[in-house]
Amino acid sequence: TLTNGFTYFATPAPTSVTPNAGLSIGLTPVVISGSGFTGSTGVTFGGAAGTLFIVVNDTTITCVTPAHALGAVNVVVTNPVTTGTLTNGYTYTLI
Repeated sequence: TLTNGFTYFATPAPTSVTPNAGLSIGLTPVVISGSGFTGSTGVTFGGAAGTLFIVVNDTTITCVTPAHALGAVNVVVTNPVTTGTLTNGYTYTLI
């Protein structure tokens, strides 16, 4: 018997980002809400990694948005096994 020999991960399921829009230069602190975040290792906005990533609990992640071109982007939460996507979950703007 191998005690704790396997770890199960839930599929991350992001449902909202607050605020859901910010400047294209990034640097906007956001809160991502959803479920299955325990064990998550990162979040991307349109493929660019968020910074200062913190899993607060199974339903909340905080991070800071990276710079990105204008427009709506997918927000993807990753764990060691799988990812969860919030389609067009964040929008980069000029103002």
